Amino acid sequence: MAEPLTRDILLWCVLFALGLHDFLTNFEENGCEMTYMFQYPQYTKINLKKNVKEKFPRYDLYIYGEGEYAVKLRSLKLTGIPVLFIPGNAGSYKQVRSLASVALQKSNTRKDNIHFNYFSVDLNEEMSGIYGGVLQDQTEFVHECIKAILKLYKSSTHIPDSVVVVGHSMGGMVARGLFTLPGFDPKLVHLIITQATPHRSPVIDIDIRQSEFYDRVNGYWRDNMNGSLKDVTVFSTGGGYRDILVRNRLTSLDGIIPEERSISSQTMSVPKAWVSTDHLCIVWCKQTVLVTKRAMFDVIDTKKRQITRDVDHKVAVFRHHFVHHSGTKKSPGVATAASTTVKLNTKTKWEVKKQKSWNFFRDISKSTRYLVVPVQKGKSFVAVSNVDLEDWIIGCTADANGSCSEGISLASKGSLIPPMKSGKKMILLKPENIEGFSHLILVVPKDQTLAEITAELYNPEERNIAFEPPPFFQRVLKLLKGFPKSIMESEPFLESTTPGAVFYNVSLPSLSMVWQAYAAQLLTINCEKTESGNFRSNLMMYNEPWSQERTYAFSSLGQTGNLSLKLHAGMPDDSRDAAEFYILLHPGCTYKVQIAVAYKELFGQYVRFYALLLPSYIVANILMALLYQLKCLGKPDGDCPTFLYALGTYGQSWRVVLIAGILARIARITSVYEQLVGLGIPDNDHRSLDQKDISWHTLHGPVLYLLATAIVVVNVWVITATIAVISRITELVLRIFRPVIYLSFLKYPALLGAAYAAYFHCGALGLQILYMIALIKVLYYSIESRVSDDREGATRQYNLHFSLLLVWMVLYILNSPAFIVWVKNLPYTNKLMHDPSSLTALAATGVMFMIDLGNHTSLNRSIYKWVSSVMHLLTVIMLMYAVESIYRIPYFIVIMLGLLGLAQVVQQGVLPVQHKQKAD
Repeated sequence: MAEPLTRDILLWCVLFALGLHDFLTNFEENGCEMTYMFQYPQYTKINLKKNVKEKFPRYDLYIYGEGEYAVKLRSLKLTGIPVLFIPGNAGSYKQVRSLASVALQKSNTRKDNIHFNYFSVDLNEEMSGIYGGVLQDQTEFVHECIKAILKLYKSSTHIPDSVVVVGHSMGGMVARGLFTLPGFDPKLVHLIITQATPHRSPVIDIDIRQSEFYDRVNGYWRDNMNGSLKDVTVFSTGGGYRDILVRNRLTSLDGIIPEERSISSQTMSVPKAWVSTDHLCIVWCKQTVLVTKRAMFDVIDTKKRQITRDVDHKVAVFRHHFVHHSGTKKSPGVATAASTTVKLNTKTKWEVKKQKSWNFFRDISKSTRYLVVPVQKGKSFVAVSNVDLEDWIIGCTADANGSCSEGISLASKGSLIPPMKSGKKMILLKPENIEGFSHLILVVPKDQTLAEITAELYNPEERNIAFEPPPFFQRVLKLLKGFPKSIMESEPFLESTTPGAVFYNVSLPSLSMVWQAYAAQLLTINCEKTESGNFRSNLMMYNEPWSQERTYAFSSLGQTGNLSLKLHAGMPDDSRDAAEFYILLHPGCTYKVQIAVAYKELFGQYVRFYALLLPSYIVANILMALLYQLKCLGKPDGDCPTFLYALGTYGQSWRVVLIAGILARIARITSVYEQLVGLGIPDNDHRSLDQKDISWHTLHGPVLYLLATAIVVVNVWVITATIAVISRITELVLRIFRPVIYLSFLKYPALLGAAYAAYFHCGALGLQILYMIALIKVLYYSIESRVSDDREGATRQYNLHFSLLLVWMVLYILNSPAFIVWVKNLPYTNKLMHDPSSLTALAATGVMFMIDLGNHTSLNRSIYKWVSSVMHLLTVIMLMYAVESIYRIPYFIVIMLGLLGLAQVVQQGVLPVQHKQKAD
């Protein structure tokens, strides 16, 4: 191994390990409660038409039931509202249980007997998240199921004309893909609810079929929202930080469906849920299931006994339940936002609060009380209350007698805040919100138990403050001076809060990149004697305005509060609002606020947003080592160095990443871009990454390349040690049979077997055979390097074939999802349909045949230098076009190996003739 590599590998491995550990572990404990049934669940299969079963033998349709209800369902005389659940990647049709069971229990409490019938499709638990070849079949099957479901209601008194679709993970994309099918009637589905669905793009773009499916579906929705899709509403929910499979921003519908017809939220922000869910538990998490069912029941048209087609009403209801819940019990809808006039009891005595901040607590209120705050010009008002009343805060203008007989309810401007079941509501009124009022009245109704209100009238200029970190180089200098202690230190941001302060709003204008991360700490300085009650705690709320996402952190009085400040999505260029966090305090205490760079979380953010871009940089490292070996072989007396020596000598990032970055920037110039489009050349990935919300910059390329170098080196150490052990174990067998194994097995029968498997079964199976051939070659040359008479020549062969083994291994890994799906479908067919790996495997088989024609190391000719130069250029192009579009990497690999194979053909066919002519 080259010495330059040894110094940095450990550092990069540690940084990557820290980031990976933070990404996989740094989130709240699972706060989801389980959903339980009171009777045994039953899944009754629905018989489909013969032609449907023949076309889709892997799939089935079921209806969910429990106990007596399940018995009634056997007759299939249905009278409810049809709902179809579509599972996602490797998902089971039985995941419908939680939604269906809660809906059944809730319908049993209704007097009108309106209920939902839950259906679920069995998609054979296919890996649709990494293999797009099944998505079209799944979509077509779901269409057939929808038609079959509606036919079951012919005898119903209220015949439905549409089906509600609930999709988990990739099931949500299948639901939206329905509308792209020829002949699909958009009226069949006008409400789609998705859970942890990556709407914006695939989680990892490893499959060309999946990429094409996304382009077709998202393109159709963008182009037809004012046409065939004008009555369709879609509601999407992500799982937050616990979902390490689908990051939250991918679940957003922003830029795909207009806001007036969609809602995007995350479970950490959903009122009455406030939990982060992993990718699977989002379907059974009781808090999120209850919120979903409340919303679904609230969009029922009780006259038609079906889901309303009123788009505005559906969006208003789901926004109320999933985004901004005012805490009132009024039926949510469009009218919720309207001002409501409230009659006031003139006989109720006013309790005027002249203090700037105050706290009210009573075990029980024996009579109705009006807590009155005089409005002051230019002042803002904040209050937190647990009062169980629709119109709990009212703005009024006093008459000549200084009293109000009526006022305007401001309760709709409030919002529920955690914890669960506390009934806490927060309202923040800016000066423009209370302009025209003389008083604000907070109502405490008679017989209210444990009534608690904390409020403050404050100067917004004093409480709206901005956090600006010191310049970058100043921070680096401070970090180096105090290292390692400086890593853990927090910088005092607010030495002491104003005595009696209840609220602070800290804006974070510098927090705009997804790889940034800060940690805020709230420390108690001192507390005066305070009343007992549930408000003996503090709350910090982080808000990301452009994505409507909030996270919360609690701390009891006297304890340190901690809040992570990091983005789910980069700040848009046109955003006027910065990220911010609110601090709600007890007025009887004073506090200190500290903010520091959270280095481990910074590394975790880097892994969260950029780790899936590593494959192309890993392949680039392997190819740079291989092409250096070929460059060495191209010299008259050339030798073939080891992989690690080649990588350390020639694998510097500036040789490939810098060039790719410069070319990508040139390609972004308008005139150049137009010419490339005219030639039919697609956008390079750097351009598409720039347009996404991951704060991509050209400088990320070298960082990812260095991380990839560390990953490659560590894996090479492991693989080298493994090969050494295996070769020792198999040495006796291979020494006896090595001529037979090498000449008879590897050259022809195995290659023919690979081609047969790729064409008639699965391309990835053929690639697996090729990988095994390459592995046996390396084991063979490993033994030869120890026992052969020409150990030096065998060592050269081993070094080159070891690098080729890594290439074949990567090629197989990138196509392995096809192999997994093929194995899973073997009970139905032995040939994988829509297999993108088949052509790659067939081409790779021919390439391996050409490469194996001769002895690379004995023919040291300049043709290898030419091959090395072309491979270098192709590696640069790969880092332009395959950073995000990972499915393109196998094509680059096969082309480059094809060049090496072509060089072998030339060597075998041309050079012998030249040698003969010289001899003559």
